[in-house]
Amino acid sequence: MESSGKHAFFLRKLHSLSGIIPVGLYLCEHLFSNGFATRGEEAFNGIVNLLTSLPFLIAIEVALIIIPILFHGIYGLFLTYEHQPNVAQYSYYRNWLFHFQRWTGIAMILFIGWHVYSTRLMSIVTGQHMDFAFMAGVVEKPVFFVFMIIGLACATFHFANGIWNFLIKWGITVGTESQKWSLVALSFLGWAMFLWGMAALLAFRGWWNPEWFIG
Repeated sequence: MESSGKHAFFLRKLHSLSGIIPVGLYLCEHLFSNGFATRGEEAFNGIVNLLTSLPFLIAIEVALIIIPILFHGIYGLFLTYEHQPNVAQYSYYRNWLFHFQRWTGIAMILFIGWHVYSTRLMSIVTGQHMDFAFMAGVVEKPVFFVFMIIGLACATFHFANGIWNFLIKWGITVGTESQKWSLVALSFLGWAMFLWGMAALLAFRGWWNPEWFIG
């Protein structure tokens, strides 16, 4: 029984950590790379060519992206099924954050599946390079464009709130005051990431002029 408890404790810690490293870092890199779309088609295609030319790309994707995302998502579903929020223990806003973290986690599983299918897999099937024109074709349909916005909102909230939970669970922010200010800081981070991602989506949609910021 004690061994089982230690095993569950380790998995929860690993699940919490995997949401930051490497899954969260990959989200940051993904948004950063997509941000090149705001500088124009040539700039975005340049960063894509750089990333796709990395040595051992498939091994990197499997080891550092696919496996961690599968673990984080599947074990996250298990935790969602297993746990229920305690109204007496947590304040009103913490209960809402608890719910949103789990709802966005479930939404992210669906979104990531669709996103991988509609971009990476479809580029392989069609033989079309996943460049600016390809992404513009994906978001050309309004329903897919809206779906991408919803997925972006879920991803940025889940990441920012996940860091907040991580800091608490790992004993970094133990006091009420530190938790309050970390929540404020991470809320700004979440909004900044969302707006950064929105700029890229607007660029793919043709609603962004690179000259607005680079002259």
